[in-house]
Amino acid sequence: MKYLLAITFMISSCLSLIGQTKCYFTPDKNKILSNKNLNYYLNNLIKEQFEVYHKKQQIPQYVRGQFNCLVHDTLLANPDEWYANGCVYQEGEPRMQLVFWANNSSNFVFVYHRGGIALGTHALFMKFSGEKLVDVWVGQVDYEIKKLKDLVEYIQKNSTPEGSYGDENPFGNSDDYLSF
Repeated sequence: MKYLLAITFMISSCLSLIGQTKCYFTPDKNKILSNKNLNYYLNNLIKEQFEVYHKKQQIPQYVRGQFNCLVHDTLLANPDEWYANGCVYQEGEPRMQLVFWANNSSNFVFVYHRGGIALGTHALFMKFSGEKLVDVWVGQVDYEIKKLKDLVEYIQKNSTPEGSYGDENPFGNSDDYLSF
């Protein structure tokens, strides 16, 4: 029995390593908490043309791999699919639901709902150089955001030109929040 458990553990460890993407990027929490790079992403959304998508299957593999690493989860439901939006869920059930994702030549933005003790809607910005992730920003946003235009308006309404928000950060970022 002892050997069977050891073999089972070794096989499951190997299988999980085969399906993993290399998580090489470590987010700069101070940069995110102070919203230092948010204005870059906002200006990019305003000035650049983005293509908008609503299916997780359309996400390029290298982007999806880094998204999975950042959110520490591989299960993402499409907008029309069920997901576990509460704190009670079973293993194998998606705990996130895509609202939409968009990209231009080097930037990707994801808006998604995430279940837990309280339902949250998140915006995750990712900047790539080729297929290498070089920057991220994440924050909580309004649940009613359904389109890229809504996201731009929400950020404009809730941000300052300096990207600094003092004690009241409307994007819900705190040192213990950064679970994406």
